[in-house]
Amino acid sequence: MKRSPRLIGALAVLSLSAATLAACGETGAAEPTSPPTTVATTQVTEEPTTVKPTVPPNDVLYPHPVPEMPPEAHEHSLLGAQAFTTYFLDVYAYSMSIRDSKPLEDIMLPDSEFLGKCVDLIDWLNETDSYYVGYYFDDMVVNGSVDGGEHPEAEYGTQVTIYISEYTYVDGGTGEKSVMPADKYLGGAELVWKDGWIASDGDFVDYEEVYGE
Repeated sequence: MKRSPRLIGALAVLSLSAATLAACGETGAAEPTSPPTTVATTQVTEEPTTVKPTVPPNDVLYPHPVPEMPPEAHEHSLLGAQAFTTYFLDVYAYSMSIRDSKPLEDIMLPDSEFLGKCVDLIDWLNETDSYYVGYYFDDMVVNGSVDGGEHPEAEYGTQVTIYISEYTYVDGGTGEKSVMPADKYLGGAELVWKDGWIASDGDFVDYEEVYGE
């Protein structure tokens, strides 16, 4: 199965409601927009090689502190939900980088479509000895939240603007390296409270698809 070198594009999962991904802050309303079915997968550079790569250790794949839940994320409140959403997105980047779905599974409902896609992709990365280096969210800005979501118990859906660093995808079969440019996306999560927040689903969409800039 051919996979896109762009990590978000490789997921090709768009399960959150348009309301969550078009959530707005106090500065103005975002016009609801249906997400596209795919995310751009532009490949910037390739370095062809026939040498099969050796997967680096986790501290090379993700040379940053392991994400820790901020104190605010323990609060059963709107601000707590928003803090948990940014933590959830950090954990997503961490799980994808180290090719281990458990950190993400620990903070998501098991029947989440998004989680299932992530687990499938991580399994594929491990099976093919493929990996990403430098996949990290430089900054995240919470844009706003809406009440409820697709899951019947979801309390909030929150939209976050994500600034992604340049990163590299290494194909385990060929050793080819694809350098992906820094980019900007919208991330979203819908949360359920079960003696603490847990994500019922998550999603990504190209920033320009929603805001046209």
